[in-house]
Amino acid sequence: MAVDITSFVANATTMREAEAQLASARGGGWLIALAQVLGKIADKMGEEIVAKAKEIDSAGPEADNINELNAELTAMSQVFKMFMETVSTVIKTIGEGNASVARKQ
Repeated sequence: MAVDITSFVANATTMREAEAQLASARGGGWLIALAQVLGKIADKMGEEIVAKAKEIDSAGPEADNINELNAELTAMSQVFKMFMETVSTVIKTIGEGNASVARKQ
């Protein structure tokens, strides 16, 4: 029995599209799950930054440790910035890799 390669490829493509739609309906698959976890980490970091800002606000400009608090806030903000850049790079790189693999199939 001969195998019709065109039919096989069409069926495989249809199955993959159906799987992708099902994953999307469930919440977007593992890439979305990764983004959500990283987003939760970013939320926690943001909350810590807000808490430090409130601490600075309640300490007032004349506090003995105001420079230390400002330096901590600045450092926390920079770490957050680096984390967000990394998140963006990770998601973009994985997404582009998946697209590249999908083109080759």
